Amino acid sequence: MAIVHPKTYNVTIRVDEAHVTTTIGAAKLCNLYRDILEDKDHEEQESYEFGVAELHACDLPLLKQFLEYHEDHSALDIDHPMKSANESDHLNLFDVSFLRDENNKYDVLQLVRFLNAANYLHCDVLLDVCMVKFICFCATKTIEDVKGNIVTKEFCKQELNRIRKRNEWIFKL
Repeated sequence: MAIVHPKTYNVTIRVDEAHVTTTIGAAKLCNLYRDILEDKDHEEQESYEFGVAELHACDLPLLKQFLEYHEDHSALDIDHPMKSANESDHLNLFDVSFLRDENNKYDVLQLVRFLNAANYLHCDVLLDVCMVKFICFCATKTIEDVKGNIVTKEFCKQELNRIRKRNEWIFKL
């Protein structure tokens, strides 16, 4: 008796001209994609394409790696409130190493991009992992250090003006 496997569907995630292709199961970790995919008739289409403007093109392979890992491995439950500022107390080994370079450091701006992407994609596991990393980062820094690492490097004056204009209502409160 042959085992019949369900048809595999590909999901392409795109940023500008760059893209990665992953499985539909991995893409469904993102609630935004899951809701769209479950509304579509899978018999008509074998592949889907989505964009995520919050990331840079160089971030896509990491997003794919993260989603495909967590398709098969659940994340650890995170204590609320967190009891320590040590990532390894809250995350599994894969998640601790996620976004870290060969020197075991991570780019805070990339972490912020992934936080924004997790929020946009409604990807709870990615949001939880990024929040733990961000909280652990902030726990060892002063407010000035955090501002210096995020705001001054991420936004040029034009970008800050664009953000202020788009969110004028906030400054009127």
